[in-house]
Amino acid sequence: MNIVAAGRIIIALRGPSDGVQSSLGLLVITLRGPSDGVQSPLGLLVITLRGPSDGVQSSLGLLVTTLRGPSDGVQSSLGLLVITLRGPSDGVQSSLGLLVITLRGPSDGVQSPLGLITIAFSHIDLADFKSGKSGHSGRV
Repeated sequence: MNIVAAGRIIIALRGPSDGVQSSLGLLVITLRGPSDGVQSPLGLLVITLRGPSDGVQSSLGLLVTTLRGPSDGVQSSLGLLVITLRGPSDGVQSSLGLLVITLRGPSDGVQSPLGLITIAFSHIDLADFKSGKSGHSGRV
């Protein structure tokens, strides 16, 4: 499992090499923050996605997510943000052939109920992975 700490959250990426299959066959993103007793040092963050079309192969064979924040001299113009995952089951093909992640935040009129970050899944429900089901939608 590839775990990266940034902002006030921890993002854990898991995929086939970890024995995890999402309904897309791609990856699962788990978010944890202060309500889970987790604090990380960076503040807000910027997520950069790179994949095979950029000559990058991750250990999952899918994509690489790079997290950067204020301690790296990076300030997100979005401030807080919302991540929406969409993929082939929604008729969306990204340049990676995997999924599209859309970042939205206060500058877009979006506020996360946590005051931190919201992920809206259009085809996977994390709660169903333990039971082996693939959900239609979920929210963390």
